Amino acid sequence: MAILCFSGLVLLIGGEIASAFDADPKQVPFLVAVKQLHRWLFMIPENPRGGLSVGRIITAVTTMCMTIVLLTGVVAWWPKSKKMLKNRLTVSTDKGFRRFVYDTHVSLGIYAFVFLFITALTGPVFSFKWYKQGMSRLFGQETEQKEMKMEMKKTMPNRLQQRKMPLLAEMRNR
Repeated sequence: MAILCFSGLVLLIGGEIASAFDADPKQVPFLVAVKQLHRWLFMIPENPRGGLSVGRIITAVTTMCMTIVLLTGVVAWWPKSKKMLKNRLTVSTDKGFRRFVYDTHVSLGIYAFVFLFITALTGPVFSFKWYKQGMSRLFGQETEQKEMKMEMKKTMPNRLQQRKMPLLAEMRNR
């Protein structure tokens, strides 16, 4: 999990770091390797923009499992009173080493929950189109513009061919 978090951080700030050194982020081997690890586990699909690969599926499924693990952890941790909440968010150092490790695990886990939950919840957006559409609908974001752009790209060659056909016919008649 720490590797994915670190790689996500590198993906976020890698472009700024590369541009600070007057380099293209797509040409820096380290940044390219981090992106390939983060998105596809080095198993790049034939179509990186939308194709599926084993690495992409593994990454998405594990982030979905991480979401479930985080939610069950919070449900198991949830205190029944305010006094219990205070006890669970503090780390006791005078009750032995095992208790210290347990309290540290529990309190740091709760403090990190929000960040980890958002990361795990949004991770599969890069892998599954149905997940991306569902998250877009959930947060009220429209995805129609991208679909329209794709349709324009698909119809563009046909329009060009229609324009070229009369020109080709004229050239043949000469």
